[in-house]
Amino acid sequence: MHQPLKKLFLTLSLPFLAAPVTTLRAQSLVSPSAQEFIYNGNDPFETATSTTNYSLSNIPTGFGNIDLYLSDGGSPVIRQFIFQFSHPGDPSAIVYRGSFRYMDVVDMQVGAVWNSYTGNMNLLVAYSLGHDHYLDIYDLTMSTTDPVVLKSSMQLSNNTADYGRIRMDCHKQYGVAIVWEHKGIGLQTMTGHGGAWGQIITLAGTESATGPDVAFSHSSGDLNVHYAYYDQKLGAIVESVADWNTLMAAPAGVAFLPAIEDINTIGGPPSSRIILDCPDHHTRENWAYTYSDNSNVWVRLIDYNSTATPTTVSVNSGVLGNTPTLSQHQVFSPALYYGAGTVDGRSGQIMVGWYATDLSGFNGYIALEMTEDGTTLLSKPDYLALPDAYTPQLYPYYSYPYQPDLLAIKPGIAFSRNSEHANFVYTTYYDADAQTLQGRFHHAFHKWNDAAFKGQAPVALHPECGNSLKATASEAGVNSYPNPFRDRITTNLFLKEDGQLLQSLSDITGRQLWQYQAAGKKGSCQISTDNLAQLAPGTYILTTSLNGQRIGTQKVTKQ
Repeated sequence: MHQPLKKLFLTLSLPFLAAPVTTLRAQSLVSPSAQEFIYNGNDPFETATSTTNYSLSNIPTGFGNIDLYLSDGGSPVIRQFIFQFSHPGDPSAIVYRGSFRYMDVVDMQVGAVWNSYTGNMNLLVAYSLGHDHYLDIYDLTMSTTDPVVLKSSMQLSNNTADYGRIRMDCHKQYGVAIVWEHKGIGLQTMTGHGGAWGQIITLAGTESATGPDVAFSHSSGDLNVHYAYYDQKLGAIVESVADWNTLMAAPAGVAFLPAIEDINTIGGPPSSRIILDCPDHHTRENWAYTYSDNSNVWVRLIDYNSTATPTTVSVNSGVLGNTPTLSQHQVFSPALYYGAGTVDGRSGQIMVGWYATDLSGFNGYIALEMTEDGTTLLSKPDYLALPDAYTPQLYPYYSYPYQPDLLAIKPGIAFSRNSEHANFVYTTYYDADAQTLQGRFHHAFHKWNDAAFKGQAPVALHPECGNSLKATASEAGVNSYPNPFRDRITTNLFLKEDGQLLQSLSDITGRQLWQYQAAGKKGSCQISTDNLAQLAPGTYILTTSLNGQRIGTQKVTKQ
């Protein structure tokens, strides 16, 4: 899709370290029982630098209802957006899979949202191409031969001074939040709601921020967006929160100030990327993020059920009752998943996974699960083994930062942050085959309540989420742009039936200023007007009706 700046053919440049096969020293390693397979997409996996993933269950397609698994992996030379459909409840029963190649993409994040205007599920790919940031929107169609089709591409930033990380989270098929690092300006964010998109806004006070992450939380009332990033001037990781509806309504170009909840002074930058997550639905607005210094796997968290003060836990230090590995292992690329309730009755749980090596005979991915207050181990002692996640020799790697050297595979692991998948925690990670040096992209599926990789039972939705989906669906099929406008408004429509179409523009007092009437045909159509230059700057109401029934109301702003 994107032409490469320069095509490179790379081989692994560092030799393997010969060593006998050993087990994790001085502690037990719980054997996995999860389903797992290797799928490298449509391209060879010779190098890898990072991975993300996302999953949804019982999604309607031309194949029937399927479980949807999205992931990305590869290097900045060749990267892939990978999609897989399986029979519900059985991730090994693949009914369709494929991938799209991206060239020269440094960073990528995947997700999904229901587009209430078109009646399609949209698959989202946010990425940094060179120094700029983009969002690609794919339609999940009902076709069995071409089920994933690129619909549009949106440029989020341009002419930035240097590479900046981009991250995305999705909530219950209607909410989307994206954050990226715009060098020279600060962190920028954009939110979405069921196929509609808010404006690009800058987070105030983030001029020296790097490596951001974003996650949704929803306890009661409003849906919230959390941000975490490293502030170079403060020498600290900052966590902040903003109301999602406020972000959706914010005008373009505004410097928006989220509420800062925590400043975690750590001195120099972390040795890994910051990975933030929150429970999608929970009794409290809790959050947690992980990072490492190559020896400790740190988790910073707040648990409002026990205290209002954030705490930091080194999960491989032994404080949870597990055997410490600080003197034995170097650790890389920790990932974190925050669930919303476990089967033993506790109110929350935090899962952490990472790559550990003793630079000799033990090299692989391990994990654990702890309570939301960071005091108690929930998983079996001492560490959980991930399936097929160990190599007898150390494959080439290096630590943070990720982008300078493209010749080495670097360890990476990700958990799907959607805690509402009914069946599995989706996990991706990669390594290199010791014999062929071929990169291997692992897909593992840890079933809820499994003894070896313990999880949560599905949780009930808050009423706000169900209402939000219903309200969006009731006004399905209308999308007007640009907003703000100057002299023209274009409206894309998806009509569920034939009938009399009426669209009108009114001021905030209800006085009608413009009207359009026509016979509308079932399916997609478009209305456009270019005679609005005479309107005074301000806020107006655009209303669309079909056969006397309102199908859309939108506030629009005249510049």
